[in-house]
Amino acid sequence: MMSRSGFPCFKQGERSVKAMEKRFQLQLTEVQCVQSVLGLISDSLDAWRTRQYDYYQRLLNGIL
Repeated sequence: MMSRSGFPCFKQGERSVKAMEKRFQLQLTEVQCVQSVLGLISDSLDAWRTRQYDYYQRLLNGIL
């Protein structure tokens, strides 16, 4: 069913779903999830990619 979806993210069917499940870390408890998200935020602070994305948003959309 997923492979017939019009969404590009589902073109690989069940493999796509498994990859999303892994990325979303559904096995984490709520506390572990909060710690993981805070870690992602901490890693992104002042990272080159984050600065470039923010710059792009500022130029094109006036965001930030």
